[in-house]
Amino acid sequence: MCRLLAYFGSSLPLDQVVLEHPHSLLEQSYAPREMVTGQVNADGFGIGWYADGAALPGTYHRSTPIWSDLDLPRFGRVVASGRVFAALRNASPGFPADQQSVPPFCAGPFLFVHNGAIQAFARRMRRQITERIPDAILGTVLGPTDAEAVFGLVRARLEGRGAVPDDEPGPWLRSGLEHAVREVITLAREKRLQVSLNMGITDGRGMAFCRLARGIRPNSLYVRSLSGGVWVASEPLDADPDWQEVPHDTWLTVGEEGILNLDPMEGLPAEDDWS
Repeated sequence: MCRLLAYFGSSLPLDQVVLEHPHSLLEQSYAPREMVTGQVNADGFGIGWYADGAALPGTYHRSTPIWSDLDLPRFGRVVASGRVFAALRNASPGFPADQQSVPPFCAGPFLFVHNGAIQAFARRMRRQITERIPDAILGTVLGPTDAEAVFGLVRARLEGRGAVPDDEPGPWLRSGLEHAVREVITLAREKRLQVSLNMGITDGRGMAFCRLARGIRPNSLYVRSLSGGVWVASEPLDADPDWQEVPHDTWLTVGEEGILNLDPMEGLPAEDDWS
């Protein structure tokens, strides 16, 4: 079910963010420790980053395994950023292993990652979700995956609220995730479908994540906050004791100054409602 990584802090070469930790995304591609389903993440990888002062991110995607990419180490040595989202893909059954389906997904200033799945999405949820996405946004959803459709719901809330606020980007980004979570959870509860929604979004100024699941064990998510920056990852990148597991049913937000907040979710149907 994929692996994700985010970094907000002082500028680092991308290879140091993605490749050089003891349990880096490279190692997690072939030896993940905490995946709920699947054994490897070989269906592609992607990196998104913001150059200093840039409002729009750059991206690097491949539909091949990260361990087979000869250009990434060379590329990663010469590109640096303090705002990075990265992900490995383990494609859900029935979805193509093509490049446009590889996260992080990008639209305007946003980068989005999703580690999880919506059960029977293509057969029982796609139409209901896409009906809730404005045509202008739906027309930019290029691939068929559940992750891209959920990103459409997130964008529907954020882009529908008008101008990007000058302060508190973390809570603003969280509002987009909240909208998508409530829509998906409501539909999944009606149909008694399993759903896993470890998700993250950034606009380069802040970031927001959530960890939850219904009807299935939640995917793992960890955070580490140090003087040099904030790291969020599906699995700890090293043995540092500062890694903290994000509790189930929790919002995680980070603002421009690197201030980290963990808040419990409220008002969502409980796990018992899926029995």
